[in-house]
Amino acid sequence: MARAAGSLARKAGSWDSGIVTVKLFLAILLLVAGDDFSSIQRKMDDIVKEHTKPGDRIYMSLREMNAYLYAQAQAIAPKAVRNTKVELREEGGTASAMVNFLELNKARGGQSNWMMEKLLDGDRLVKVSVKVLTNRGKVRVDVERVEIGGAAIAGAPLDWLIQNYVVPQFPHAKVDQWFALEHHMDHFEIHGGGATVVIGK
Repeated sequence: MARAAGSLARKAGSWDSGIVTVKLFLAILLLVAGDDFSSIQRKMDDIVKEHTKPGDRIYMSLREMNAYLYAQAQAIAPKAVRNTKVELREEGGTASAMVNFLELNKARGGQSNWMMEKLLDGDRLVKVSVKVLTNRGKVRVDVERVEIGGAAIAGAPLDWLIQNYVVPQFPHAKVDQWFALEHHMDHFEIHGGGATVVIGK
């Protein structure tokens, strides 16, 4: 089951940039697998392949999002990220996970030295809160707060974290700026139980 989920997740990583908005939201918001993963994979395939009609509403539950995050973590860096959890609210959400930044750096092919190993090794609880605004075919994802090991990160350190760990995984993603949705997506509706992708009319 886990191997199949990992294979599907790797396939998902090759999708074009049009779906990266949905992927970024699910990923920033970093369990279950099996049927929930297959379900959200089918829904995202329908969006990318444009098997949708004007006015369609594609609902993605919190369970499905957690399944997707788990599969992504296993495909990207199974030793680096674990215990993912997502909480949603209107127009945003918070994700938490135990992250080993040294293992994450290794998974990306990065080099390390003695100092990095001392500073980065070991699991740390990471929480990321984002606000997602969408309107008339455009979207904006703002990172509101990041906590690592209980310490809040803001300003220049937060910018560095986004540039060095978010952008390399999602090079087409745009953070803190408006940009156009593709595949006829009009907007997202986010609430505590899940999110709905609304196709434009």
